Amino acid sequence: VTGVQTCALPILTLNSSYVSVAKGKVCVKGLLAGDIINVYAVNPALTKGAKAISKATVSKGYSYLFAAFKTTASKLYVTRTSANKLESVAIVIKSK
Repeated sequence: VTGVQTCALPILTLNSSYVSVAKGKVCVKGLLAGDIINVYAVNPALTKGAKAISKATVSKGYSYLFAAFKTTASKLYVTRTSANKLESVAIVIKSK
């Protein structure tokens, strides 16, 4: 097929040094207003239909957010989505 164009969206990255966990909340820094952070109890890349246990959007004027969660999982998987970009690959952090 000729003349077919694809419109691939760029994939974001999420820097693990900007993510921390304390007292049932994930804190993510280095974000843009409108970014969406999803927190999963299972790896969304390996678990079909994985549902986020927490989802939060960065407010205008901020570059960080706190996403509250409740889980007994020992690991959390955190992703970032920005406008016109695909969801990032999940980073793994220990749930404290």
